[in-house]
Amino acid sequence: MVDEKVVATILEQFDEQRDLYIDFMNRQVALLQEFLKESGYEVHAVTGRIKQRDSIKRKLSHPDTSCDSVKQISDVIGIRIITFFEEDVERISEIIRNEFRVIEAHLTDDDQMVGIDRFGYDPRYYVISLPESRLKLIEYRRFKEFRAEIQIRSLLQHVWAEMQQQMGFSSWNNFPAQRRRHFARIAHLLELTDTELNSLRQFLHNHVPESEGQKAGGQGNDTTTAAKTNRKGQKAAAEVGTLAQLLQNSATIREMDEQIASMARAKLGDNPEFITQLSLWIEKNGIVRLGSVENELRSERQTILSFAKKHLSERFAGKPPLRLWRGISIYMLGAALAISKGSGISPEHLSPGDATGEGVFVDDIERW
Repeated sequence: MVDEKVVATILEQFDEQRDLYIDFMNRQVALLQEFLKESGYEVHAVTGRIKQRDSIKRKLSHPDTSCDSVKQISDVIGIRIITFFEEDVERISEIIRNEFRVIEAHLTDDDQMVGIDRFGYDPRYYVISLPESRLKLIEYRRFKEFRAEIQIRSLLQHVWAEMQQQMGFSSWNNFPAQRRRHFARIAHLLELTDTELNSLRQFLHNHVPESEGQKAGGQGNDTTTAAKTNRKGQKAAAEVGTLAQLLQNSATIREMDEQIASMARAKLGDNPEFITQLSLWIEKNGIVRLGSVENELRSERQTILSFAKKHLSERFAGKPPLRLWRGISIYMLGAALAISKGSGISPEHLSPGDATGEGVFVDDIERW
């Protein structure tokens, strides 16, 4: 709890600098909108708010609060980014980590159980300030000590949080068990909907429908054959493009690729031919679905890493890979699934990297 005299001083500072806080908030909202536009991400909303004076006073009266300046309060400025899809939360988080100086991050550990009122997520937020490169600009110098809290939610997560607030729900303490079940059912349905929307978007992005003219074409003539060949070529090109875009945009895939490369003491490299062959294999066998590949990578993480260790050591016959191609995690996921299902269509013809001429594969899988 903050001393009453200090509280009065902090509130006075807030009153004096309120217009400056509003300016800082508006500039950060504009920056975020520009970053999202340049990155090609469409979101439902980017909004900002200034903490009310009474809210600041209540915060300062909390036993755990300790500060002596309004600039030490991290959430005087709050910014919320609401995405259409849950899978975009991590992608936009990466933009924040790259464009701001992150002072504090509140993230969810996927390996931990989450509360039943959270339907598979905890609020993800970052306390940020401006990086030195931006503070050097004359229009930002006055914001040197300013902070903001940026929260990222999917639209369904936002709806659930707002509904809880409207219903006056704030804690499970003394909450009847039967009513908890009601909340849990709704929460789990929303979580499932978020996941299915991710998958549906990927399917629609990958899907190349036939035109009505192609459907109505005759059978057995050269025109129809050419049209079918053209459609196959278009679909194959679309699949390759989709996979390449997924590798570029997915933080989950990048992280898994980097973990496998680090485990193998190898560097990651780009190989368009590997992407083409991997895409054709995925499209042909149907074991890996691009729409759900990120969820599968997260859920099968340890299996993939263990399989990668075994597979790479066998593939490179005791010689460590010099480079592994980006997308190696999807390759390993597909190979592991093919073998586990006994399909006999493991991508043995694909080369996941280049080997050195000497050395021994390093077995440090245990640290993962």
